[in-house]
Order: sequence, then C-alpha cells, then structure tokens
Amino acid sequence: MILVEASRTKRFLNVVFEIAIMSLLIELALWINTLVEINFWVEAWIVFVVYGGYYILLEYFFGKTVGKFLTKTRVVNSHGNPIRFRIAVLRYLARWLPFEFLSLALGADAKAWHDSLTHTHEVDNTFSRSNANSQSDILDDDYVTR
Repeated sequence: MILVEASRTKRFLNVVFEIAIMSLLIELALWINTLVEINFWVEAWIVFVVYGGYYILLEYFFGKTVGKFLTKTRVVNSHGNPIRFRIAVLRYLARWLPFEFLSLALGADAKAWHDSLTHTHEVDNTFSRSNANSQSDILDDDYVTR
C-alpha cells in the first residue's frame, strides 16, 4: 500500500478532537491543582507537561493521538516509518511556535510547521494508490506502511 497525505478535512477534525481532549486533561490537572493550592507558574508547568506528555508519548508509541485514531490517520517520518522519540519531542515543541495553528492556512500546498520542521507526514490509513484522488496526494513509492 502507498501512503497518502491526510486530507485537510481530517487534519481539521484532528485539531477539533485534540482541543476537546486537551481541554479535559488540562481541566482535570488544574482541578487536582486546586486541591493542593500551588502557584501560577506550577500551573503553567502542569499544562506544559500534560500537553507534552499527551502528544509526545502517543505519537512516539502509537504514531497517533486520539484524534488521529478517530480519523484513521497517523504520523510517519520522511521514509514512511514510525517517528523517533526526538522527533516526537520536536513536533511537540513546534506546536508552541506563534501562529503555528495557522500554518495550514497559508495555501493549498501548505504544510503544518510541526510537520515541515520535523520532516514528518500525517498520512491516511484508509487510502491506497488505487483510490487516491491525485498523484500529488501520494507520497513517494519507497515509503513503507507501519
């Protein structure tokens, strides 16, 4: 099977799912924090760690976050293989860049900065060469499936 880039619709749905899930996780962490009553900087650190743990661990171990499980997409490196831990960390850190969330809105062929900076791809698990919409949607033939 040939790997195909995930559609913009699926990527948008991933963002919606991730925002909902992260909101719940952070709300839970902050609720626990109110029981202990610690200061603002500790709260900020908790948010950073929860957010990072979610993205880094899920993308490293599974190649998917919950949103990607729901949309049947996954993250691969430039050779179509699972990403390394260092790349998962760099993808997470790139998500903190100012205006990173707008990076896909920069044009029809725009790529999210957390993908372009780390040379990763978000691919669709449900497509093969036979049902890909266009040749430009298909990654190189030497890519392998997970």
